Amino acid sequence: MRVRNLAVPGWKTINLLNALNNDQKFIQAVSKADYITLNIGSNDLLKPIKDAFVASGGNLDAETIVINNSLETLVHLYPGLVVANAYEIGLNPLNNLIPGDIHPSLVGHKKLAQIGLEALGLD
Repeated sequence: MRVRNLAVPGWKTINLLNALNNDQKFIQAVSKADYITLNIGSNDLLKPIKDAFVASGGNLDAETIVINNSLETLVHLYPGLVVANAYEIGLNPLNNLIPGDIHPSLVGHKKLAQIGLEALGLD
């Protein structure tokens, strides 16, 4: 697969929406893509998961965390939309996150890639 990374550190949803509506580089890249992965706002999600893991003494399981269930509703509304449950990397922050940080480690990035491939049926 050819990958085109359009990430911009620090962007909020409004910045992405503006680029998708006004920036020709973004518009062309999205219109030509077979697959699009979108990740925005993860830092806001990973930090509470990491804090909960630490507070639990490492006994946190997926059932303890309530992730936005409306994502599943979107799958029914938009055919072809796939939700990859990437939040699970936060369940093992000692391996999947950079120590003292909320960003994925090399192991975490590999896990994210596998989650994405499985979600798209490309594993």
